[in-house]
Amino acid sequence: MGDANEVATMVNQLCKNITVTGQPNSKYMSVCKRLNGFYENPLNKYKAIFVHEYFNTPWKIASTVTAVLLLLFTLIQTSHTTESYLKNLLAFEECHVPDLHLRYIAQYISMLDFLIKTEKDVSILVDKKIITNWMRDANAVTTMVNNLCKNVSMPKCDGKYMYVCPRLNNFYKKSINKYKVSFLQEYFDTPWKTISSVSALLLLLLILIQTVCSYVQLSQSNVLL
Repeated sequence: MGDANEVATMVNQLCKNITVTGQPNSKYMSVCKRLNGFYENPLNKYKAIFVHEYFNTPWKIASTVTAVLLLLFTLIQTSHTTESYLKNLLAFEECHVPDLHLRYIAQYISMLDFLIKTEKDVSILVDKKIITNWMRDANAVTTMVNNLCKNVSMPKCDGKYMYVCPRLNNFYKKSINKYKVSFLQEYFDTPWKTISSVSALLLLLLILIQTVCSYVQLSQSNVLL
């Protein structure tokens, strides 16, 4: 019929003016219960949404599989072959995924390009074990990442990425977060610093308790006098 609404209307009109007698067939009742149970299970809803969102068309399937293959390597290992590998992935996505919203590889590389602007950025990512730099040159990694998206159609960035960037900037701008990082690096950076800091805190706590007890004892003595 070409219209789902027309089909629904037709089916709903079929049983009008028909007298239903007796008990429904147990087979139909069993099917209805199973359908209701299947629909009420949240896991099945999430499965349907996931399949519809990422595997609905051949383009979505190709893009999703490519993204999964890339994201399996959460730890990025940069070497002299990394640039050609990522460019091949970008070229594959450019040729086979016409929808800019579904170009997850390009979005991922754009996010890296946003994060890496200087050698210091590379050093931070290496220190946090997000990147393994086999090139031994932070400047080479910076140049490689910044050149990856040249001559490539920019993707329509996912809302998740657009949501992460302002949060990162806002987090960085808050002074309290800077103080927290400085405090942790200064006093809890190594096991020895941690032990020393905890010991000092316990000592201060014991001194405070002793001071309070001495004050209370002195107060009680004055009252008795």
